[in-house]
Amino acid sequence: MKESNFWKEVKTNLPSPRTVTPMFLQRIENGVGTGQGDVNAGYLGKEVWLELKVMHGNQIEIRFSQFEWARDRTNAGLTNMFVLARHHNLVKVWRYADIIDWLSGARSLAKGRLTKKSMVFVPPPPGVSAPVDRPWTAIREFIFG
Repeated sequence: MKESNFWKEVKTNLPSPRTVTPMFLQRIENGVGTGQGDVNAGYLGKEVWLELKVMHGNQIEIRFSQFEWARDRTNAGLTNMFVLARHHNLVKVWRYADIIDWLSGARSLAKGRLTKKSMVFVPPPPGVSAPVDRPWTAIREFIFG
């Protein structure tokens, strides 16, 4: 699956059809800066950034610029960033801060490769995951609380 197809899946399934409160979703195509999240989303007064990934095997690749963007925002106390990943028939989600902590720790040095270009790593257990053929309620609640 390509990331563009995963975006279509997110755009279709993340908003709840049963609520009267609309969800704001905007794909960001940033030609100026680097590393910024793929999707800016808002729901019930909370704004978040989503980084979309399609896993290959058990691995995720994050560009170093993405790591820096999330690390700098995390260091500023911002916690509204998440990584959504499509893995076979599951959609997994992590708080970006947890991935930053994990990548900065000793475990990532043994299990991942950190370079100025990108990191390829086996991520920690997800905060939540859901089969793609079921409602995305758990993922929506994890992200928007």
